[in-house]
Amino acid sequence: MLIIFKAIYEEEIGSSGVLYIKDEMYIYDNEKQFIKYVDGFITTINKPIKQVVYDSINKNDITIFDILTGNNNSINIDDEIIENNKIRILFNIEQWGIKGSIYIRQQDGSPEKVIFIQDEDLKIHIDIKSIANRAEFNLPKYDISDYEVINLIE
Repeated sequence: MLIIFKAIYEEEIGSSGVLYIKDEMYIYDNEKQFIKYVDGFITTINKPIKQVVYDSINKNDITIFDILTGNNNSINIDDEIIENNKIRILFNIEQWGIKGSIYIRQQDGSPEKVIFIQDEDLKIHIDIKSIANRAEFNLPKYDISDYEVINLIE
């Protein structure tokens, strides 16, 4: 379970959802949206307005999933600090002008929190409330037959 808080120009937006990770596939699902990222392609389902968007990610771009999993060479580790039985890893992404921290449990290396800051106007705080390591899980399925489809793949 992830809890995400976004502060944009002092307006705070919160949401919570489930993040599924299997090999190179990442899925985030909550009551309003479903996001699936695999092999450079992203599918976003906006449930309230019944819309599906297909898009591709440039190989040089960085996604939120790259940051959460550390799967990108553009993420630079600045320092590691031990605080209250947690390891705080300071990082930056020069390409986006982002600085941040990842907090992990010292005992088992499980992530607990991720913070991103881009300028004064954009801050994202992700609390990781629980992690389940399962060999198999049932992915959510949605009937999108009556949804508007936007295909941005070039």
